[in-house]
Amino acid sequence: LLGARFVLPFPADASPLYLPILRFARTKELAYASSSRAAFHLARGRRDSAETALREVVSYGFKLLDDSNIALETLVGTVIVDIARDQLIRFYDVTRNPAGARLRARYDSLLAAQNAAEAERPSPGDERSDLSDPIPARRSLIQVVRDPRMPRGIRMATLTVLGLLPCTNVRELVLGLDQDIRATFAYARDSLARFPSERALVDLQAEAVERTGRERQRGIGPRLFVGAADVAGAVLRNRRLPGCARLLAALM
Repeated sequence: LLGARFVLPFPADASPLYLPILRFARTKELAYASSSRAAFHLARGRRDSAETALREVVSYGFKLLDDSNIALETLVGTVIVDIARDQLIRFYDVTRNPAGARLRARYDSLLAAQNAAEAERPSPGDERSDLSDPIPARRSLIQVVRDPRMPRGIRMATLTVLGLLPCTNVRELVLGLDQDIRATFAYARDSLARFPSERALVDLQAEAVERTGRERQRGIGPRLFVGAADVAGAVLRNRRLPGCARLLAALM
């Protein structure tokens, strides 16, 4: 997906925060249209072809999940799988195939297990939650990247968040990413990325702060703030300073 979309290597002004996102509206429309394809085949007595038309869409949704590099691709792949699964269950019901009841029962059991697991997790406002403590939250982000059970699009998107961590503490702002984050990016480059294009994206995400762009700030205050950070960054040879200043100015 990446190699077909971008010219590599990424240019010097490229940023993981501003990469263009594919539009998936028509892809979802094709998923919905699979029910019409199945109905067409079924009306002509081609039951196997009707089932194949639906199962193909399930496979495509999982393929998009398996190859995703951003959270949106993971989301769209999940939606497509949901659409095709519901259509497949309805097809089995119409054709009196017991596979429909088995598929529905399997899905319901997994959904119940997921809901039970979600109920056991502490909420962000819970006193037991680690989200208020930056160290456990940092470890949680690292665990997401290293967890092979998580969709790869979520794992890849988390790398961008890790690349922005220098803006959260003075040590990394001055000295760069700590060893735990550098080791996580090395792991992602060797184990999560599969192609040169994906390794290039991981390298880009590791420099997320340094590559926040040169867009013009609105308002005198943000412009002065970012301008001072630009000067300080040039004097200290630290590109993280103006990068974090731009991110902060965007919130002003």
